[in-house]
Amino acid sequence: MAKLFVGYGGRAGTICFCSANVTLAFFIVLGALGLAQFNINSYFRALMLSDLDPVRMLTTVAAGVFGIIATVLLREKLLQKRKAPSEVVLGSATVALVSGLVLPWVVPSLASKVAAVVASGTYAGMVPRKVVAVDVHLVLAGVVVGLLNVLMSTVFIGVGGKLGFMGLLGIELFHYLEDHAHKPAQLQVVAKIG
Repeated sequence: MAKLFVGYGGRAGTICFCSANVTLAFFIVLGALGLAQFNINSYFRALMLSDLDPVRMLTTVAAGVFGIIATVLLREKLLQKRKAPSEVVLGSATVALVSGLVLPWVVPSLASKVAAVVASGTYAGMVPRKVVAVDVHLVLAGVVVGLLNVLMSTVFIGVGGKLGFMGLLGIELFHYLEDHAHKPAQLQVVAKIG
């Protein structure tokens, strides 16, 4: 992955997440062979109806959108103009830190979850404009980040890098769409012989 996703936020988290899952798979195999005691249930739980509560889902999606948009705005409107070193990292870290400090007072019941989703959105917001140039795609990537956080809230519990992975995945999806939006669809016709 050293040369993959260069310039993407969430890259380091994705590397960590993949490494953690390889290790997790190794221990699952050892547990199945009886060579180690391993409780898979501590990393996964069933998706509950309460996880799909509309208010909770909308809050989570809004947090993903806020994270990416706030990071991009901070980067482009303030930090790049001042020639701040590492404006990408500084933008992401600032939005995540402020969210982590402020959200406990705004939404106390969901504070830690919402702050984590904002952080995930900030990783997506680290992407250069040459990768995702359209503002609407940034917003949609934030929606994807929020939805991924809802859907993955019950899997890979405690596995490091999950937030960065979801941020990178949200951006990569819209980078792909942006690359292929202006190209005509290629139809493959398969001739049936005989």
